[in-house]
Amino acid sequence: YTKLARSGVLANGTGIDFGSGKYTKHLADFTHAQGGTMMFYDPYNQPDSVNAATLLHRNRSQFCLCSNVLNVIDDDDAVRDAIRSAVELGNGVAYFTVYEGNGTGIGSETQNGLSWQRNQKLRSYEAYCAGYSVEFRNGVMTVRR
Repeated sequence: YTKLARSGVLANGTGIDFGSGKYTKHLADFTHAQGGTMMFYDPYNQPDSVNAATLLHRNRSQFCLCSNVLNVIDDDDAVRDAIRSAVELGNGVAYFTVYEGNGTGIGSETQNGLSWQRNQKLRSYEAYCAGYSVEFRNGVMTVRR
């Protein structure tokens, strides 16, 4: 969020946080302080009612934010699907950040096998963005339809 705030993306805009996690009040408050509004979608961590409301009002979004989600997906096709979904939710614009782990690009289990880390550099995710315009700036990958 701070990377996007520095670029002005959150100011006076409405976005969807795709893969928001369970705790979002601080994210909503931060975005509001920047002059924007954020809706949240996370099929694993948000109640169905929150996800349904976000999907109902997705036409209001000017962008989608997907932070530290791609790096925990162990399947390449699922990474492509997540990128496609984020671009659709953002009405053609999605911003991605990732935790790069050790940066080797060699995926491994973490937390005693409870999760996965791809260990990929942000720029390596461009390979999953065929058919989209991709730009990198200040640790953020911007993908546009």
